[in-house]
Amino acid sequence: MRAIGEPLARFAERLERLASRSAAPRGALALLALVLAIHAAALLAIARAKPFWYDELLSLHLSSLGDPARIWAALLAGADGMTLGLHLLLAAARRLPLELHLALRLPSLLAHLAAVAAVYAFVAARLPRQAGLVAALLLCLSGLPRFAVEARCYSLLVGSLALAALAWQRVGERPRAALALALCLALASASHPLAAAALAWFGLAELVALAQTRELRGRVWLAIAFGGVPWLLGIPQLLRLRELYGEHFWSSAAWGRVLSSYEQLAGLSWPLAVAGIGAIALAALRAAGGPRAAGGPRAAEAEPERGFSLPELALVAGLLAHPLLLVALAKLAGAGYTERYAAPALIGLAIGAAFALHALGRRRALNCVLPALLIGFLLRSELDFRANAAGRPLAAMQARFGALERAAREHPGLPLVISSGLRLVELFHYAPEGLGARLVGLPDAAEAVRRSGSNSVDGANLALAGFVALPLQELRPFLARNPRFVVHSSRDDFSWLRAYLLERRYELVLLSEDADASLYLAARPAQRP
Repeated sequence: MRAIGEPLARFAERLERLASRSAAPRGALALLALVLAIHAAALLAIARAKPFWYDELLSLHLSSLGDPARIWAALLAGADGMTLGLHLLLAAARRLPLELHLALRLPSLLAHLAAVAAVYAFVAARLPRQAGLVAALLLCLSGLPRFAVEARCYSLLVGSLALAALAWQRVGERPRAALALALCLALASASHPLAAAALAWFGLAELVALAQTRELRGRVWLAIAFGGVPWLLGIPQLLRLRELYGEHFWSSAAWGRVLSSYEQLAGLSWPLAVAGIGAIALAALRAAGGPRAAGGPRAAEAEPERGFSLPELALVAGLLAHPLLLVALAKLAGAGYTERYAAPALIGLAIGAAFALHALGRRRALNCVLPALLIGFLLRSELDFRANAAGRPLAAMQARFGALERAAREHPGLPLVISSGLRLVELFHYAPEGLGARLVGLPDAAEAVRRSGSNSVDGANLALAGFVALPLQELRPFLARNPRFVVHSSRDDFSWLRAYLLERRYELVLLSEDADASLYLAARPAQRP
């Protein structure tokens, strides 16, 4: 035990010394650069190895249209709920001389790294640099990195809002900070249909600053207003989405999703999330009553460590409360909500946690927590890199085709019906040429609502098929033409065909079964084999 304990003790001692050195500007920046480099290497390995999933394939297909007018037409048809701005950015990313999985995910990956750096800079400008590193590492260890390796909008949303928060903090110090704020907020608003809700927190922070200083910062308000322009331009799409899917969106807006947002995004059980938010609130109350916050945003500018001002605390608190605002707005608008919409809350959670550690535990707490976070970060990065460095998307998908390929050989000429719209798009994209030609999807929005409660996936696939090639056929004509076929029934909420066939007394003979799906040979009652 002694032989093991002594090296561990020496390692812990080195990490503690490293944490102490990170208080110096060069030490902190060097450690941040090291964290970003390691994080980027692990994320690049994942981005190159992971197959596209359904939502990413929507991005892939729509960005392939190229023409903004065609992309906009597809969005108004209901092919995707994301914005025109996102798909135009991905259309540009497709031109990079990179493998497609990496090219389409690169904007998200870069935005994620920018978010980590911006959160560090936001915190380190007011608190010890160890607190900035704690906030940056908390983002790296949260649920946010999974969005960094997706060709979707959530990493872009968080990255642009983190940069916007940093620009807003610097408005009184840098001449072009207001312009940077306007551009970052516009990018956020252009990346997600609900991003404009986050503008409210910048408005709240400005109102607190106005109450303190009695100074109306017109350029800041203009920047916030400019940030909402992309949202205004996207209102026709929002209205169309509500018309098509609002009543039957796959994920409803329920108050319980406020807590589940923190659980899923931060990886915390809800009691821990509530306890953490409570600690942040307590620290904020203590700071609000202390001398650091009392002087307003310009107080004690000569102090190297002056603490967050009340307007800055208001912005952090607002971002932390983002899930509550989004659920309330979704309920008022009759729209859906899913936890990933609230990803900007991770900015507030990371900054707030570092602030609470410093306010309640001072430097000693930071010097204890920082090495622990570094160890966790290094272990996670190593595991991610080792698990994905040699992987490739096609190889990762091969296991999902084994049962389908056997069924295709044993039942030549029979269609292979993929009951889930999610799995159909994924399997069709990666299927070997001969197998892909036999895959069929049978979307029916009305039946999907009746059996799964949602028409989101079936409706989106039908809309997408008007612009790209998808192997879709109408349900009832297909059943009339094909007395026998193979059914791939996966275990997600959108695989309703098996229940539909059983209700009509089709005979379903189990061919194979695994953790992902079951395969059946389906026969019409009048023509059983």
